[in-house]
Amino acid sequence: MTLAGPHRYRAILADSVPFRGLAPGAMDRVVGPAMLLEAAPGSPVLFEGERSSPGLYVVVEGEVEVHQGETRLNVL
Repeated sequence: MTLAGPHRYRAILADSVPFRGLAPGAMDRVVGPAMLLEAAPGSPVLFEGERSSPGLYVVVEGEVEVHQGETRLNVL
C-alpha cells in the first residue's frame, strides 16, 4: 500500500457524489486531513474488529470485497 498527497485527491473527491458542489472552504476542511490509500489487488485494507481511523473510504478505482470471516458479504 502507498499513500499519495493532497494534490491527487482534491479532484477525486470533488468528482464523487458526497462531495460534489462543496464550497472551496468546506473542501479544504475535507482534503486537509485526507489520505489517498492505494492498495494492491487482493490486499486487505480493513479487518473486522480492528479499530480503524475515523473517517470515510472512497473507492476510486477497482472494487472492494466485504467479508465476514470466510463469507463474502458484498462487492463494491
